[in-house]
Amino acid sequence: MLYKSTSELLTTILLQLVIGIYTSHSYESNSEEHCSHSANSHSAPVQSLNDPQLAKCASNSNTNMALVVYEEKQNFLERFYDDKWHYTCKDKVLSVKQKWTELGVAGVVWDAATVLSDFLQGKAELVKGKKVLEIGAGTGLVGLYSNVLGAEVTITDRQEVLDHIRNVVKHNELDNSRLTVAELDWTKNYPEFGTFDVIVGADVIYIESLFQDLLKTLTNLSNSETVVFLSCKIRYDKDWRFIDMLKKTMHVEEVLHDKDRDIRIFKANKVV
Repeated sequence: MLYKSTSELLTTILLQLVIGIYTSHSYESNSEEHCSHSANSHSAPVQSLNDPQLAKCASNSNTNMALVVYEEKQNFLERFYDDKWHYTCKDKVLSVKQKWTELGVAGVVWDAATVLSDFLQGKAELVKGKKVLEIGAGTGLVGLYSNVLGAEVTITDRQEVLDHIRNVVKHNELDNSRLTVAELDWTKNYPEFGTFDVIVGADVIYIESLFQDLLKTLTNLSNSETVVFLSCKIRYDKDWRFIDMLKKTMHVEEVLHDKDRDIRIFKANKVV
């Protein structure tokens, strides 16, 4: 997650302080017939705005990670301190060791990832036997699950997140012959990637200065047959503006709105 200027970072901090980028709501485990989520209960206390670790993150300009500002009362963040997060489907348990303190928003499992994974669980034909790309993967949950469903998957994010993703892949003992972890910075070009059958992204719509780069990435890595699935929480009007941008180059439809978690899934494909 990149900030292109100090002013943008400061603006984001102020918005988070005044408005609050996250809304507190229930995060109870969601169980389905073939799918369940759970987390070990080794949670640490929630940090406050005066927490020295938070100040350390704010002063570390080399990480290029988002600074998440929050208040002590926002207890829903406690789930990010759980040692492991589990996703069980089709007799395969995927385990993710969360790293909120080390990696911030890129090191934990977000609702957008679980909702998109739930969606694919009921529609395995969308990814089975397909060449799938996950962008802005964070923990890589959606890509891991796609691999379990039979897809050939490339999981991508910025360089500083890749070791964590590789450790998650190794821990889960997945089919490495059909799974690749690679750097994909939206602000750069990666012609060696080619195009994909399916592109998935969970909570990748939030930094407006990167919208054009995100759109370029989706366009360049898509062909006329590619299907894009973006799962997100719409937090601001600017998030809708990206959807409007996407509609100028792709046919876009909302295929799911999980009202309990307020997560939407958009399906997109190039206009031919």
